[in-house]
Amino acid sequence: LCTEDAELAGLLHRSRDDLATLLIVSECVLVDSKPDSASEGQDCPSLWVRAERSPYEKCGRCWNLRPEVGTIGEFPDLCRRCAEVVAGLESVAG
Repeated sequence: LCTEDAELAGLLHRSRDDLATLLIVSECVLVDSKPDSASEGQDCPSLWVRAERSPYEKCGRCWNLRPEVGTIGEFPDLCRRCAEVVAGLESVAG
């Protein structure tokens, strides 16, 4: 995502930790200049968007594509958030 609108940029930066969830995407990156092949927002022409397929693996629990899937030793098919939840459940049940 990119915008030259200072007010919109501020809102995006304040919300950056929640953007992927709000937009229902695997990852959302804010950049300072218009990305190549970006599209102008239909309802917000000051917002530029470029979407591409995620290269990450799908979490076996939440189905989100996350970079850490496959890197967590005890839970190789889970993302970090799901691994923490499952580990917490195991410690309670344990």
